[in-house]
Amino acid sequence: MSDDDETTESGGSGRSGSAAFGMSVNAEMSRKYGFEASAATHVTAKIVAMPPPTALLQMLDVSSAQIRELSERSQGMGVSPPPEVTEEEQQWLEFGDRWISAVEPVIGAVQALRQAYLDEGDDRSTEIAGMLETLVGLLEVAPDTTDGVETMRTLLESDEVVAAAEEENSFGLEVTVKAPLMAALDTAP
Repeated sequence: MSDDDETTESGGSGRSGSAAFGMSVNAEMSRKYGFEASAATHVTAKIVAMPPPTALLQMLDVSSAQIRELSERSQGMGVSPPPEVTEEEQQWLEFGDRWISAVEPVIGAVQALRQAYLDEGDDRSTEIAGMLETLVGLLEVAPDTTDGVETMRTLLESDEVVAAAEEENSFGLEVTVKAPLMAALDTAP
């Protein structure tokens, strides 16, 4: 019986530096990928080129055609510089950075408190954990307009979720939401 007609098993010999393993190779796989088996402990493989799937070739043809078209269209035209950022836009970008710096530790503390409430498992704790999750979602987006800043300010001053986060809890976790974020809001353009 030839190697092409049967499934072969191979395994490592346990010599120093080798690992034991087993592999089954059927006849079709042996022909398709060029496996050559000799003895039960030695397998060599020859990597053969396989044509890529038709969908991939079509996608590559479309991509290269689009690149060629863009290249032909842009010949003779200079590369345009990035759009100018206005002073006001720059101020809002800088505010966004300050907001992220201020909100990251607050979010971390609120998430730790949320997890403590979840671990409690009773209905009220689960409700508070849900409110804290909502608060985290609101804080993750930096206000980028004057109206957004005012909305966030109103939320921080009047929301029961902020009060729930900051109230004394039995976990010994102190969470301060309002003060650092109001200070960050005060730096908005």
